[in-house]
Amino acid sequence: MSYKKFLQTAGLVLTFAFIIVLSYSEILDAQRCHIIRIHPEKGKAGRSIRIEPAQLEIEKGSCVVWINWVTAQQTRVVFKEDGKKCKDATDAPTGFEFAENCYLTNFLAAGGTSSLRFFEPGTFKYVVEVPGQRQSTAPLKLGHGEVQGTGQIVVK
Repeated sequence: MSYKKFLQTAGLVLTFAFIIVLSYSEILDAQRCHIIRIHPEKGKAGRSIRIEPAQLEIEKGSCVVWINWVTAQQTRVVFKEDGKKCKDATDAPTGFEFAENCYLTNFLAAGGTSSLRFFEPGTFKYVVEVPGQRQSTAPLKLGHGEVQGTGQIVVK
């Protein structure tokens, strides 16, 4: 292959790759991700947790990653009251599913993560649950949990 043909081929390949990257805006928006940490509550016995930050203000197009730092307990993020609204205002869900009008994750082991990208303004309230045996009037597809913390995402 001549040097001229090599440069033409390389130029076409790079141009094509650049167009693909630009067409996937989720990749470009990944640089604006915010992390919410779920920690064990210090000084409290049992399954007490804290969410840090409990309220997060972000810009449209930002992603939020929840990470479970509770080593002895699984956790789950659930958008109950705003499940449908949250599902309609987000994309690129990782680890979330829509079940019985709730938008929720599976139970996350220690170090486990889930994420969403928010593209519509609004306030989105969620709870963090740990596995439990509580009774519920609207059973969730993935099993029940005990609410241990609440949080809120405000998208500007």
